[in-house]
Amino acid sequence: MIRFEDLLEKVRAYSPDADVELLRRAYVFSAFEHRGQVRHSGEPYLIHPLAVADFLADMKLDVVAIAAGLYARTFSRRSSKRIMGFGV
Repeated sequence: MIRFEDLLEKVRAYSPDADVELLRRAYVFSAFEHRGQVRHSGEPYLIHPLAVADFLADMKLDVVAIAAGLYARTFSRRSSKRIMGFGV
């Protein structure tokens, strides 16, 4: 399982000036939204967004794309309305 710190290290290796604070905020938000969720395997659901972000980092994409990977499956419920300002 990839750890967030491993992801940061990978991104910094090919993009030393990357906005890692953006990635940190995306990770914290995703972890908050997926708290308590588990996969059928019993692993925390957060491993999926981390794996997506890791795959994008392997492709050496920019931090905006990697942050989007960290948001994987996050904007499908109430959070998207709250984030986008629709306040339901």
